[in-house]
Amino acid sequence: NAVLPVGLDVFRLSVEHAIRTWRTEQQQQKITAELSDASKKLADYAMLSHIFHQIATTTSEDEVIRRIIELFTMLCAPQQVLYLPIVQGKPGTLHGNFQDSRKIPDDLLDMVELQTPYAWTASHAGFYLRISYQAETVGVMKIETFTFPHYKAHYLHLAQNIATLCGLAVSNARRYQHLEIANEELRKAKDAADSANQAKSLFLSNMSHEFRTPLNGILGYAQLLLKDPTLGERQREQVEILQRSGEHLLSLIVDILDFAKIEAHRIELEPVQFRFANFLRDLTEMIRVRASYKELRVVADVPWSELPVMVLADEKRLRQVLLNLLDNAIKFTEQGSVTLKVKKLETGNWKLEGSTPPTTRRSLSEIEDSVSSIQHLVSSFQFQVSDPGIGIEPDQLDSIFSPFEQ
Repeated sequence: NAVLPVGLDVFRLSVEHAIRTWRTEQQQQKITAELSDASKKLADYAMLSHIFHQIATTTSEDEVIRRIIELFTMLCAPQQVLYLPIVQGKPGTLHGNFQDSRKIPDDLLDMVELQTPYAWTASHAGFYLRISYQAETVGVMKIETFTFPHYKAHYLHLAQNIATLCGLAVSNARRYQHLEIANEELRKAKDAADSANQAKSLFLSNMSHEFRTPLNGILGYAQLLLKDPTLGERQREQVEILQRSGEHLLSLIVDILDFAKIEAHRIELEPVQFRFANFLRDLTEMIRVRASYKELRVVADVPWSELPVMVLADEKRLRQVLLNLLDNAIKFTEQGSVTLKVKKLETGNWKLEGSTPPTTRRSLSEIEDSVSSIQHLVSSFQFQVSDPGIGIEPDQLDSIFSPFEQ
C-alpha cells in the first residue's frame, strides 16, 4: 500500500509503454515476415502451376522433356539433370546438361532394367527416378549433386509425387504425335482415293461412250426393220419392244455419263411432257418380255379411261424407278403374277399465268410457248407394284430406302 513517488510512477508507465511498443513491433515484424514468406511461396506455387500447365498441354515430346528438366532444376537445384526417354523398352536420345558427351551413362541404362520407382546414386548424392504411366516406363531420370544436400530426402519425396504427372504428359505427347502421323497417312490415303475416284469416273465416262457406239447401231437396225413392209404384226411388235428396250438402255448409259453429278448429290429432276398411256404400255411390254422367261404374268391394273393424255414428269427417272421395282418383283417371284397398279388420287387446279407448280424446275411456258394463259387440271397418281413373294418384315421397312440396303 506504499505510495510511489511521482517520478517512479512516471518511470513505470514509460517502461510499460516501451514494452507494449516493442511487442507490437515484434508482432508486426513476424506478420510481415510471414506475409513475405507466404507471398514467396505463392509466387513459387504460381510458377510451378504454370510449368505444370505447360507440361500438361505441350504436344511435342522433346518440349515436354525440356520442361520436365526445367521443373526439377527449379525444385531441387541440382548440378546435373539427365533424362533418358524409353520407347517400347528401348532407350532414346539423352536429354539434359552434359559434362562430356551425349553418350548414355551405364548407370542410367542399369536403371532401365530395374523395376523400382527410384534408386540412390552410388555416391548417395542424388537419385534415379522412373517416369512411367499406366505401368509403362516412358523415361528414366538422374538428378545429382544438390545445392542443399540435407534436403535430398525431401527432394526425392517431391519427385515421386510429380513423376506420374510427367509420365502422363510424355504419354499424351506421344499419342498426339502418333495421331498426327495417322492423320497425315489418312490425308494421303484420301488423296489417293480421290485420284482413284477421278480415274474411275473417267473410265466410266470412256466406257459409256464405247457402249453407245454399238447400241446406236442396234437401234439403227431396229429402225430399219420397222420400215420393212414384209414384217408381220407379231414380228413388228417384237422389234418395237427391242427398240424401246435399247432406248431405255441408252438412257441408262447417259446416267453413267452423269455419274459425277450423282457423286456430288446434284441430280435434279427434269420434268418433260409425255403421253402417259403410251408410257405405261411401253413399260408393261418391256417387263412382260422379262417375265416371260420365268413364265410369269404381268398384270397392268390401270384406269385407262381416267388417264390424262399428257403429263409433266421426269420420264426417265419415273421409268427407272418402276422398272427397278418390277424387276425386283420378278426376281423374287417363282410362279403367279406381278401387278402394276396405277391409282388416281387428288385433283386440283392451278393457272399458268407466270407461275409454275412447286415441283416443276422448268416453266411450262417454255414447253407450251404458244399458249399465253391456260387452265390446267393437276392430277396425282400412285404407283404400286405387288407380287406373291415373301414380302418385307415390318422392322425392316424403315431401312429399305437407305443407300445400298438390301
